Amino acid sequence: LFVLPSFLIIAVFVAYPLCYTAYLSMSEYDFMYDLTPSFVGIKNYVSLFSDPDFLVSMKNTAVFASLDFLLLMVLSLIIALLIFFCKKGTGIFRTAVFTPIVVPASLACIIFGWLFGYINYFLVKIGLPQFTRAWLTSRNTAMGTTIAANLWYNIGFITILFLAGLQSISADILEAAVVDGATGIKKIFY
Repeated sequence: LFVLPSFLIIAVFVAYPLCYTAYLSMSEYDFMYDLTPSFVGIKNYVSLFSDPDFLVSMKNTAVFASLDFLLLMVLSLIIALLIFFCKKGTGIFRTAVFTPIVVPASLACIIFGWLFGYINYFLVKIGLPQFTRAWLTSRNTAMGTTIAANLWYNIGFITILFLAGLQSISADILEAAVVDGATGIKKIFY
């Protein structure tokens, strides 16, 4: 009896939408003109996986996710370690790293659109127009610029998480590591 409210919430807001979405994915349904969906089985999935554009988009998604995750974790950890161990002069650095957290995602997209426009403008002004690009729409540069924008936007939050973990380490443990002769990178690992 105590579980019934939780069960009802899960059934209404999780199970039903999940099952209905699975049913719609195996149906042909034009939301504008059809009254009810017509079931077609796995035909939609067969056409999806035979579409070469879908396979390219899956590859691009996998490359983006893996590169972005790897760079985000490594750079955030390095920044958190710098902030944790270098106590002097980190105020401006902290502000620069944590500012993107308060910027809405839509504004970050606009900022990066302008930024790449200014990069092109600057390249033309210094006499290098051959290096201008359509940074966000070119096949050669879109992945890198998107990863760069995403890193800028998310690095502050992940850095805060790493920094919180580092600050939860007892000072006694760090002192014991120094007494045992751990310096630099050994202090971090051991």
